[in-house]
Amino acid sequence: MKGPKPGPPRNLTVTEVSNGFLISWQAPLERAHIVKFYTIKYRTDAQWKTLNRGQIRPEETQYLVKNLVGGRTYYFRVLANSEKSYESSDEGNFRCRHVSSIKQ
Repeated sequence: MKGPKPGPPRNLTVTEVSNGFLISWQAPLERAHIVKFYTIKYRTDAQWKTLNRGQIRPEETQYLVKNLVGGRTYYFRVLANSEKSYESSDEGNFRCRHVSSIKQ
């Protein structure tokens, strides 16, 4: 993709809450005004997958993930997308202790 890139989302965190895991981030410092939507990717191995939610509005900076598989380490990335380009965040990881199935 070509065109101006927004800066990367900042301060990615994953917090366990009563009904799942809350992924939070802050808007980019650079060119935040061109962010059209965010995308969340995750992996437990080498291949990144996109959460089914798809496009998250630019004013939203958190997302609740439910039912991760226990005993695995999950890696998350948040992508800030403009109309023609994207920029990824720092990678965050979280070790899930609960046993259930993945639901996006």
